[in-house]
Amino acid sequence: MVFKQTYVKTRNPHKCFSYYRLFDIGTTMRYTVGTYDVIYGTYSCTTCDKIMDLLPDDDGYPEGYVYEMLELNQTPEILLEKLNKIL
Repeated sequence: MVFKQTYVKTRNPHKCFSYYRLFDIGTTMRYTVGTYDVIYGTYSCTTCDKIMDLLPDDDGYPEGYVYEMLELNQTPEILLEKLNKIL
């Protein structure tokens, strides 16, 4: 698995790879491009990016990773606060 990550200011609306929330043009997001059987490119919002940086990365994160971690009525921002207190 080969990949490269950079921060970009979006020129089109994009959904966050980890949470599925749609972000407007001009949002700063982490763009990851790589190969894992196929060539892929994903965008992650800065909140999900910080969450993933706090958690151990064994072999990458699947699509919707942060979304699956959330409790009912919890946002990524609330989860990030909770993780910062715990870790």
